Amino acid sequence: MSFYSKNLRDNEQIIAIIRRNWLTYLPKIVLAFILFFIPFFFMFPLIAWGEIGQIILALLLALALFYLFKLLALSYFNCLIITTERLIDFSQNKTLERTVKETDFMNISEVSYKIKGILPMISRAGNLEIKLKSAGQEPSLIIKGVSSPEKVQNIILDLKKLAEEEMRIKKDRSVASETYQQILMKIKNDIGQEGIERLLNSLHSEKSSNKDENDLEFLR
Repeated sequence: MSFYSKNLRDNEQIIAIIRRNWLTYLPKIVLAFILFFIPFFFMFPLIAWGEIGQIILALLLALALFYLFKLLALSYFNCLIITTERLIDFSQNKTLERTVKETDFMNISEVSYKIKGILPMISRAGNLEIKLKSAGQEPSLIIKGVSSPEKVQNIILDLKKLAEEEMRIKKDRSVASETYQQILMKIKNDIGQEGIERLLNSLHSEKSSNKDENDLEFLR
């Protein structure tokens, strides 16, 4: 998690790291194994060619290993980070090229998902589409092959509601918000005890926060 931690703000905590379901990579995984084992079928004829054949064999194996390494790297670095303050989308389509997008929860206008195809239906993996208020009607963030996309959708929408409630409380400090506690409890059910602990630590550490400790301790 240290790779992602350096992108965090002060007091910001990671709640979840969302990656593609491995079944959505199945065709590429099969291709990687085919590329890796093909050279062994031609190993003896290539060795019989002498030094040139051995060089060809080594190049074929190196190509297969490079493809497998690239697949593993892309599957690891392509992800959506859900933090206590925002979403961070890491998109890496090439080995040495990475795009990072981020948005605060208050800028999210809509979160939807779509499950289409045989493998996605089997694995319950779908494409998560996030529309931003600052980007018009087209989805600004599309995360493909997300496992249990409905759960991820609920987490993001709950955190959006929490951000809106915090903003409302800041505008009216005299309001004791029962809704705020209800939202926190729903988030706890979605992200579990470990996730809610990170969220609470972030909320407690905010110097500008005006929330009573008792409003949060009920989640412990």
